[in-house]
Amino acid sequence: MKSKIWLSIIFILCLSALSCAQGSNLTAKLEEYMLYAEKAGFSGSVLVAKDSEILMAQGYGWADKENKIPFTASTVSSIGSVTKQFTGAGILKLQMMGKIRHQDPITKYFKDVPEDKKDITLHHLLTHTAGFPGAIGPDFDPVSRDEFIEMAMQTDLKRKPGTLYEYSNVGYSLLGIIIELVSGKPYEQFLFEHLFFPAGMTQTGYLIPDWDKNKLAHGYRGDRDWGTLLDHPWLDSGPGWHLRANGGILSTVQDMYKWHKALEGTEVLGEKEKHLFYHPHVREGEDADSFYGYGWALFTTPRDTKLIAHNGGNPYFSADFLRYVDEDVVILVLANTNSYRAWKVSEALARVVFGYDYTLPEKPKPMDMESKTGGTSNESWGLPDSITGRRSAAFLSAIHSQDPEKARRFIEQTLAPDFLEEFSLEEHLHQFQKMQEEIGEFELMGALKTGDYSVKLKLKSKTSGQIFEVSLDLESAPPHKIIGIGIDIRD
Repeated sequence: MKSKIWLSIIFILCLSALSCAQGSNLTAKLEEYMLYAEKAGFSGSVLVAKDSEILMAQGYGWADKENKIPFTASTVSSIGSVTKQFTGAGILKLQMMGKIRHQDPITKYFKDVPEDKKDITLHHLLTHTAGFPGAIGPDFDPVSRDEFIEMAMQTDLKRKPGTLYEYSNVGYSLLGIIIELVSGKPYEQFLFEHLFFPAGMTQTGYLIPDWDKNKLAHGYRGDRDWGTLLDHPWLDSGPGWHLRANGGILSTVQDMYKWHKALEGTEVLGEKEKHLFYHPHVREGEDADSFYGYGWALFTTPRDTKLIAHNGGNPYFSADFLRYVDEDVVILVLANTNSYRAWKVSEALARVVFGYDYTLPEKPKPMDMESKTGGTSNESWGLPDSITGRRSAAFLSAIHSQDPEKARRFIEQTLAPDFLEEFSLEEHLHQFQKMQEEIGEFELMGALKTGDYSVKLKLKSKTSGQIFEVSLDLESAPPHKIIGIGIDIRD
């Protein structure tokens, strides 16, 4: 998980009456931003809380376009890989019960473990350091528990256990299976009894809530209605094990806030277990400034405060969960369209909450283009001679060049200081080179101006034919350097 951390101003203690007035003013700013975001294409639900007070909890757009069912704060949507924190908490709950140890080797729970996997521990699975690949099959292949175990054990590891971070859904599915083997209960049943029910979460799970389908959000990619998660192949007890325990749980922003509140106390997890839950066990990449706990990504902000977060999604749904625990700020966003992802909203709302400059979203509109070709640093790619056009052209030329030194210069000269500070220069360069390799030689298919200082570029790889949508966000003040880069792959 990669999340941008925004600087906040220093808050001065004030009288409670003034604090209430400021809270009301902040809510108005948040609601204004979201109204513009909805007009610009956002569909989903949002909850923002500060100082243990919910400032807003609302839905926007359509949960089901065909039947004109609006998205509300109680609409049920996929939380994607945010699911992993429930699996991590499940393992820690079993440890509280004296039934498991996070340092146990997996040989204690699985038979006939191959030699290359005998040193893997639960801690390795929890921190993505076991060496398993990201996935070993499609999410909606209804593979059984035993079939999945056999597949995982036969899979070649990408690296030696305990060495480097390698994000893996496989590891978390194995943890879900261990929860079942140790507790003697189905994964979802164990979570319901020991996590969800104590937290008051009645609208979270796979199948136990016995969903009213009218309350489930449909996922959209462009004009394509993908339906709900329940419209795709599952086993009788929930999703197959390529998805179960690593993703796919359904919830609402209201229920997820109840989870946050439960974690502030000790009814669900004790203090020792929460220390393990949130501990920065391993860097999320060799040069990354973020760390991974047990189902959470962990950041230290430039204010020396802690952000505990995770996001997740598939090509249709996305979710982002930000907990600025030292400042008592929570931002939850669920989205059901690929055109306006959850993290784009959550990052903007963080800017609003912490008092930074922000630009109200605009409905995307095509940029005037003279040509769709280009490829050298001296060419404009047919983009207009505007700040967004020039920044976009510089990005395209750097990607097109396939030159690491040109990429380095682009990063040093064009990324905003705050963005540069989030990750090391080498990590930025690594991510940029990955984009160069994945996209290769390309054609610029079009450009959308999504705000005064934001743009979305549509690129078609000449090698693979794959369509890439790259979002660039710029500073609103001169020199308008880049503060964010996002990439989505389209069918």
